[in-house]
Amino acid sequence: MGYVCGTGYEQNYGGMVMLITHRAPNFDDTEFYCLCGKCDPTEMSMRIKFVERLQKLRDVLGVPLCVSDGLRCFYMQYYIICGGEPEKYYVSEHQLGNAADVFICGKNSIRHMIEVAISAIQVGFKK
Repeated sequence: MGYVCGTGYEQNYGGMVMLITHRAPNFDDTEFYCLCGKCDPTEMSMRIKFVERLQKLRDVLGVPLCVSDGLRCFYMQYYIICGGEPEKYYVSEHQLGNAADVFICGKNSIRHMIEVAISAIQVGFKK
């Protein structure tokens, strides 16, 4: 069973949620879609607690955050990230909906990256 996105209804299975706008009003489902272009983005979803913590990070920073990499399907992880080499493959937190690469929109200096990292640890993300 897939998720119906954009309908205004949350479908929650196993602690995962696809329609996140009411839990994280500064983010949209599409920001977390896999970048491969081959998979059905409605078959994967971010973890609720992760998205809520990401919203808290955005609130603490007080600036918009852009998601550069959210969910990853098997294809993306295996072929793009691990180069299609079985010995290099590992299950990523991105595949489980527990990770996203973010940055302050329009600001990608080392100083800004450090600011995001420090604030992320303060709101409960792991080092």
